[in-house]
Amino acid sequence: PCPYHPGRVGLNRMNGDQNKAFDVLSAAPLFHSLPETSRRQLFAASRLVQLRKGQRLFGRGDEGGTMFAVVDGVVEISVSMPSGRKIALNMMVSGNCFGEMSVLDGAQRSADATALQATTLLSIPRQAFMRAAREQPDLALALAQLLSERIRWISDSLEDYALLPLDRRLARRLLILFDRFADASQQIDMSQADVADFVG
Repeated sequence: PCPYHPGRVGLNRMNGDQNKAFDVLSAAPLFHSLPETSRRQLFAASRLVQLRKGQRLFGRGDEGGTMFAVVDGVVEISVSMPSGRKIALNMMVSGNCFGEMSVLDGAQRSADATALQATTLLSIPRQAFMRAAREQPDLALALAQLLSERIRWISDSLEDYALLPLDRRLARRLLILFDRFADASQQIDMSQADVADFVG
């Protein structure tokens, strides 16, 4: 996939999407408890990122230091084995935030992130997030809850991989995909390859 290059591909200052992006930030569970002034300060320090379908945002081992909120589209979080096999760990949709581990420790990315369709993200720098967390302790509590949910999701996924036969694992994953991605016509706009990566 074509990688994302800060400052060259798909990185823009706030434009016509800024109102929607601010609404998404405000509604995200991680940020909705912040006072509006704090949210606006955080938003002002952030940037919009536009990704094409199939474009990679970052890869495992890449430099970190930012987190992202999905404004529109879908981002797949995955890891690849030395054999070339890929396992999708999660799918991030509008309102979801990811990359929080890098915001906390500033370390390298622990997984790959790729757009499954044309996607708009809000890129939130570590310095701005940490400043908001120091000023608003509730943000740190919300981040702890988000990390707990991530750990629980990964634990449940590992249990599925280890204990469930393929047919039951496929059924459970399809229910998750249907719940999160089905459109008005009850269709899921995903390729068979993407579904296979998500099932594992």
